[in-house]
Amino acid sequence: MSKFTIITVWNKPDLFAQFQQELKRQQEVTYTLLAVDNSQNRYLGAREAFLSQMDQVQTEFVVFMHQDIRFQDERALHDLMASAENLENLGIAGVAGCPEGKEWILCSDIVHGKEALAAGKQVKGSMPVQTVDECLFLMRTDLARKYPFSQRGGWHMYAVEQCLQLRRAGYQNYVLTARIWHLSKGGSLEQSYLKTLKELVAEYGEDTPYFNTTVKQWATQGWKAAAYRAYYLYKMKLKGFLQRHLHWPKD
Repeated sequence: MSKFTIITVWNKPDLFAQFQQELKRQQEVTYTLLAVDNSQNRYLGAREAFLSQMDQVQTEFVVFMHQDIRFQDERALHDLMASAENLENLGIAGVAGCPEGKEWILCSDIVHGKEALAAGKQVKGSMPVQTVDECLFLMRTDLARKYPFSQRGGWHMYAVEQCLQLRRAGYQNYVLTARIWHLSKGGSLEQSYLKTLKELVAEYGEDTPYFNTTVKQWATQGWKAAAYRAYYLYKMKLKGFLQRHLHWPKD
């Protein structure tokens, strides 16, 4: 693949320094790194941070990547990017995601967490999905400009929102086979996640009865789905209260 651009938002210097070293050991790749320093909380959300860099992107592809992404070998990034070049009708491609439908399946070749455990069902080459995870995903730059990130605040579901937007526009999203280690297990829910979910259901819920995300499946239509989301928000508020006042352990 020709040169591509990587955008990452960082807030932990040690973790980001390790990320830079990981990129340097990757072979047969030519990239520009746009690193967004958010150690002083300048940005209130991922979408805002990414949008601040898009004017600088001059390559065919742009990759959005967490600072805790690591590679399992020196050609992992090369092979990942090469696999994206010829995908038909590409919207977004990621390294973890969930297909459309009533059955919830997390598909991914990556490992995650300190124990480097398998994250999901194995992917062979590429697999069409409804949404992808935020840890690493890529788009063609012209499409990222045509369908930019929204102005929605917060740090949740920004890749999910992009997938839903591009799905509505007629594009196909994919999960790619990838030799990636995501240091975080992900999957942590909080009140702001539920707020974003509510907004996305209002905007895209009529398109599909389920949002299948790598965190969880969410029904989008009918009173039962709304009641469940309200219950889940209440549970998150209660959990936060107990953690603050009774020193319950966090996830």
